[in-house]
Amino acid sequence: MKNAVIILLLVLVALMAQRIIHIENQRYALVLGMCSNTHPENLLIMKCLDETQTRTHWVWHLYYGLTSRYL
Repeated sequence: MKNAVIILLLVLVALMAQRIIHIENQRYALVLGMCSNTHPENLLIMKCLDETQTRTHWVWHLYYGLTSRYL
């Protein structure tokens, strides 16, 4: 039972980390203006944000997503 709980928590941490990476990538793309050619409510910007890779490795997205403080 204890092992199942540990595995479940590890899976939850991995899923949350994956989501943080995705959100940080989109946030940084908007900060850099990589997808600013379209209106925010347009579907083109969502496609651009999903396809744009702003940093060289996913680890950097996770690092900045966990450590950066936004105003």
